[in-house]
Amino acid sequence: MTWDEEVHASRTHAAVVQARREVKLQQRGLEPIPGGNAGTLPLCIVAGALSSLLVWRRQGRQLRRRFHWRGLPFISAWLADQRRKWRQRGRLPPGRAAGQAATCRAQSSAAASTSGRSHLNPDLYHNPLFSSGSSFEAPTAPAKRVKKSKKKAKQRQIHGRPSPVSRLAARQSAELSIRASAAAAPERSPPVTAEPAVRLLSSQKGTYSVAGQMHSMADAADVYVLLSDYAALDRVFSSVEQSNVVHSNGQKQILQLCRWEFLIFSGTFKTLLSVAEDPVAGRLVFSLVNSSFMRDFEGRWQITPLDGGGCSIEHNLTVAPVVAPPETFAGYAQKIFMRQVSRVMEDLQGELARRGHI
Repeated sequence: MTWDEEVHASRTHAAVVQARREVKLQQRGLEPIPGGNAGTLPLCIVAGALSSLLVWRRQGRQLRRRFHWRGLPFISAWLADQRRKWRQRGRLPPGRAAGQAATCRAQSSAAASTSGRSHLNPDLYHNPLFSSGSSFEAPTAPAKRVKKSKKKAKQRQIHGRPSPVSRLAARQSAELSIRASAAAAPERSPPVTAEPAVRLLSSQKGTYSVAGQMHSMADAADVYVLLSDYAALDRVFSSVEQSNVVHSNGQKQILQLCRWEFLIFSGTFKTLLSVAEDPVAGRLVFSLVNSSFMRDFEGRWQITPLDGGGCSIEHNLTVAPVVAPPETFAGYAQKIFMRQVSRVMEDLQGELARRGHI
């Protein structure tokens, strides 16, 4: 049989089957569905799945109810036997009045730990919840617990181990000695210098402004002399590796080799700064002349003497890198410059302490 003949035979068979179904529907007084039986198979599959799901849920519920451990007869009988034994022994079954069982255990342990305290100081066991003259009274321990405690106490005496009462007395005496020593110790004087406070002033178009401030008991003149010793700044600040004073056109300039850090990268760069000094106002202003790392820089120091002694030191930093960091790292760049100002203030604080100006 050729391919065409097979196709014709299958179509003829399908037509015959469809005609028989239409005849049966007409005999039952029903009308055939227009479009043939295209949707009959999916509907049958969905109906069969729903019916199977309902049957499975009903049978599963019955199986779970039948084979649950509480429904098994031998487990139920065993549990009933155990409950009967617990009642005969005067014990509480687990899961029944668990709070009462915990309370009984707590009372027995408290009684065992507080037995024999008559030789200790009664003020240590004073209960503030009662009247002013009353003291703590623990419930009496059961007879079995007392015998067991006596047996263990005898074993401790033989082996030379301290009893719970002696350990408690030693702990309380140690606490009393610590409190007495803390009360008798002289009050500590406040720190001479306060920790520097650093804050971000602005961050616009790749230019960052950060301010730092701290108080020191050093004299304002000494701080100014320390900051104006430009050749020794590399020994004061950790971010400066070299510092030299040069003169150009009658102006004092500072040539420095500084260190930079960003993420896991670090390096050094040269920078040439000009300085404006004002000893009367206690002001120093460093401005950028030339640098391969920054396109704008200004470092301003303000030293203000205080009435009660000491001085207030303020440092304002305004910096704009040659290559502005992307927006993704803008927050990280702000933290870098704030950390830089904080490190500069800490280095100055440490140098003042080493020189004995505080």
